[in-house]
Amino acid sequence: KHVEHELGLECEWSWHDQVDIARGGNSKGKRLTKWVEAQGWSMENVVAFGDNFNDISMLEAAGTGVAMGNADDAVKARA
Repeated sequence: KHVEHELGLECEWSWHDQVDIARGGNSKGKRLTKWVEAQGWSMENVVAFGDNFNDISMLEAAGTGVAMGNADDAVKARA
């Protein structure tokens, strides 16, 4: 929480033993949405694939989110 509050960064688990640290408000889902909209497309027509916790925002933002077979059950539940 210190890193998030003091430095304006966010921590997100990418796997059970790996943490991604990025600028606050930055996520795969937000970046994908921004790029898709810049192309003049709609997120409802996007299919995203992922297997880690850091993919959840992307899987939820896409019209169709697909969790890979090796994904944690928590990731599969959000796809």
